Amino acid sequence: GYASAAWAYQKLADVALYNIALINGFHSGNDGFVPGFSGSEQNAPKGGALLVSTGSKVVMHACSFTNCISFSSSEYPLGGAIANAGGMEMEGCIFSGNRAINYLWPKGGAIYNK
Repeated sequence: GYASAAWAYQKLADVALYNIALINGFHSGNDGFVPGFSGSEQNAPKGGALLVSTGSKVVMHACSFTNCISFSSSEYPLGGAIANAGGMEMEGCIFSGNRAINYLWPKGGAIYNK
Protein backbone atom coordinates (compact mmCIF):
# COMPACT_ATOMS: atom_id res chain seq x y z
CA GLY A 1 0.00 0.00 0.00
CA TYR A 2 1.39 3.29 1.21
CA ALA A 3 5.07 2.35 1.34
CA SER A 4 5.17 1.09 -2.24
CA ALA A 5 3.23 4.10 -3.52
CA ALA A 6 5.52 6.50 -1.66
CA TRP A 7 8.56 4.71 -3.10
CA ALA A 8 7.14 5.08 -6.62
CA TYR A 9 6.69 8.82 -6.10
CA GLN A 10 10.13 9.17 -4.54
CA LYS A 11 11.73 7.96 -7.77
CA LEU A 12 10.20 10.98 -9.52
CA ALA A 13 11.27 13.67 -7.06
CA ASP A 14 13.81 15.01 -4.61
CA VAL A 15 11.03 15.14 -1.99
CA ALA A 16 7.97 12.86 -1.97
CA LEU A 17 5.03 13.33 0.41
CA TYR A 18 2.26 10.74 0.58
CA ASN A 19 -0.84 10.87 2.77
CA ILE A 20 0.53 13.55 5.12
CA ALA A 21 -1.45 16.13 7.10
CA LEU A 22 0.20 19.36 8.27
CA ILE A 23 -2.01 21.34 10.63
CA ASN A 24 -1.29 24.81 12.01
CA GLY A 25 2.18 24.84 10.52
CA PHE A 26 4.22 28.02 10.89
CA HIS A 27 7.51 28.47 9.07
CA SER A 28 10.40 29.62 11.24
CA GLY A 29 13.47 30.50 9.21
CA ASN A 30 14.43 27.48 7.10
CA ASP A 31 13.61 24.89 9.77
CA GLY A 32 10.32 23.59 8.36
CA PHE A 33 7.10 23.88 10.31
CA VAL A 34 6.32 24.21 14.01
CA PRO A 35 2.95 22.77 15.10
CA GLY A 36 0.64 25.10 17.00
CA PHE A 37 0.96 28.61 15.57
CA SER A 38 1.23 31.02 18.50
CA GLY A 39 0.30 34.21 16.65
CA SER A 40 3.57 35.97 17.46
CA GLU A 41 5.43 37.68 14.62
CA GLN A 42 8.28 35.73 13.06
CA ASN A 43 10.56 36.66 10.19
CA ALA A 44 9.47 33.68 8.11
CA PRO A 45 8.43 34.85 4.68
CA LYS A 46 8.59 31.69 2.60
CA GLY A 47 6.37 28.62 2.92
CA GLY A 48 4.34 28.24 6.09
CA ALA A 49 4.76 24.46 6.01
CA LEU A 50 7.08 23.62 3.12
CA LEU A 51 9.80 25.45 1.22
CA VAL A 52 10.90 23.82 -2.05
CA SER A 53 14.30 25.14 -3.10
CA THR A 54 15.36 25.96 -6.64
CA GLY A 55 16.47 22.84 -8.47
CA SER A 56 14.40 20.50 -6.29
CA LYS A 57 11.16 18.77 -7.20
CA VAL A 58 8.37 17.74 -4.83
CA VAL A 59 5.58 15.26 -5.55
CA MET A 60 2.57 15.20 -3.22
CA HIS A 61 -0.30 12.72 -3.10
CA ALA A 62 -3.28 12.86 -0.73
CA CYS A 63 -1.69 15.53 1.48
CA SER A 64 -3.63 18.03 3.59
CA PHE A 65 -2.40 21.51 4.57
CA THR A 66 -4.62 23.32 7.10
CA ASN A 67 -4.17 26.77 8.69
CA CYS A 68 -0.52 27.16 7.69
CA ILE A 69 0.84 30.71 7.72
CA SER A 70 3.70 32.60 6.11
CA PHE A 71 4.15 35.94 7.87
CA SER A 72 6.56 38.84 7.77
CA SER A 73 6.32 42.54 8.54
CA SER A 74 9.49 43.42 6.64
CA GLU A 75 9.66 40.97 3.70
CA TYR A 76 7.15 39.67 1.17
CA PRO A 77 5.59 36.43 2.47
CA LEU A 78 5.31 33.74 -0.17
CA GLY A 79 2.95 30.78 0.13
CA GLY A 80 0.94 30.26 3.30
CA ALA A 81 1.41 26.49 3.03
CA ILE A 82 4.02 26.04 0.28
CA ALA A 83 6.61 28.26 -1.37
CA ASN A 84 7.86 26.54 -4.50
CA ALA A 85 10.94 27.53 -6.46
CA GLY A 86 11.51 24.05 -7.87
CA GLY A 87 9.15 21.67 -9.65
CA MET A 88 5.90 20.41 -8.16
CA GLU A 89 3.28 17.77 -8.88
CA MET A 90 0.15 17.27 -6.77
CA GLU A 91 -2.69 14.77 -6.79
CA GLY A 92 -5.64 14.64 -4.40
CA CYS A 93 -4.28 17.31 -2.01
CA ILE A 94 -6.46 19.52 0.19
CA PHE A 95 -5.63 23.11 1.22
CA SER A 96 -7.78 24.88 3.81
CA GLY A 97 -7.35 28.15 5.71
CA ASN A 98 -3.75 28.81 4.62
CA ARG A 99 -2.57 32.43 4.57
CA ALA A 100 0.31 34.65 3.54
CA ILE A 101 0.15 37.72 5.79
CA ASN A 102 1.79 41.08 5.25
CA TYR A 103 0.82 44.73 5.19
CA LEU A 104 2.17 45.17 1.65
CA TRP A 105 2.16 42.41 -0.98
CA PRO A 106 1.48 38.86 0.24
CA LYS A 107 1.56 36.26 -2.52
CA GLY A 108 -0.11 32.85 -2.54
CA GLY A 109 -2.48 32.17 0.34
CA ALA A 110 -1.97 28.43 -0.06
CA ILE A 111 0.81 28.10 -2.67
CA TYR A 112 3.34 30.44 -4.22
CA ASN A 113 4.81 28.95 -7.39
CA LYS A 114 7.77 30.79 -8.86
